[in-house]
Amino acid sequence: MTPERAGEAAAEWQERLGPEVPVFVTSSATSEGLPLLAGELLRRVSLVGAEGVEGSDVTMGTAEPRSTPGEEELAEHMVFRPTAGSGFRVERSGPSAFVVRGRGIERLLARYEIDNEDAMAYVEERLRRIGVLGALEAEGFEPGDELEVGGVTFELDPGAPA
Repeated sequence: MTPERAGEAAAEWQERLGPEVPVFVTSSATSEGLPLLAGELLRRVSLVGAEGVEGSDVTMGTAEPRSTPGEEELAEHMVFRPTAGSGFRVERSGPSAFVVRGRGIERLLARYEIDNEDAMAYVEERLRRIGVLGALEAEGFEPGDELEVGGVTFELDPGAPA
């Protein structure tokens, strides 16, 4: 969009929304207008949360939080890890037989026909990426061993060409 067209669009939106709602022309590709938008958002958040909360110093769209000595700083990011119930478990059920238990793995296998070679090649690749094949090998799994997932038993030969 040309700068002229962007200005026209901003004027149209400003007319629709009225003077109490600010309109910003932004570009994620060039970062144009983003500091202005960020500054306005921070100003509005500071206004809303002003009761009992120290504000932020806003300069050119960046915020420097005020902190007092001894105050613990918050982490800049959060780490999300799967819960225990969403993983899988590998168990040996016989000399050449293994069972993989886990809701996600069982749902994955239920979506595909085990008689379809292409489908099974895809499932095998997914099992490899998820880490199931590595866990099976750590338990002693060898190509051609029986594998049971969700009550369905089949042979898996991860070393064979697709």
